[in-house]
Amino acid sequence: MKIYQIDYINSYREVEFVGLTDNPDEWLKENNEQRVGDGNEPENLDDFEIFEVDTWIYNQEKKERIIEEIISCALCDINDIKNALGDGIKDMPKDSDGTEITIGNCIDDVIKNLEDLRDINYKEEK
Repeated sequence: MKIYQIDYINSYREVEFVGLTDNPDEWLKENNEQRVGDGNEPENLDDFEIFEVDTWIYNQEKKERIIEEIISCALCDINDIKNALGDGIKDMPKDSDGTEITIGNCIDDVIKNLEDLRDINYKEEK
């Protein structure tokens, strides 16, 4: 994984550490959303000094196991909820806005998303 350090050089030519990111473009997008929301002008990547830094990740395997455990627990819980609800409740609309999407559809979507996350995490372990 590549990690980039972002520094800002102020008007006094002093280097100010801004942060670390794996995606400078996404960082800039989020940074500019906050700046514009605060009434400031958006910035460009050229406004910063950005360079790749060396990283040593030692606990990646532990992190992946924790993610897998969280996903497994969430899948177990949502399946328990799905099985505990009667068909009448699962067939009800998810809200009162006239939607055709049901509570059951939402539960199925959550299950699918959790399974997708589990599969992504599993592929990253390999």
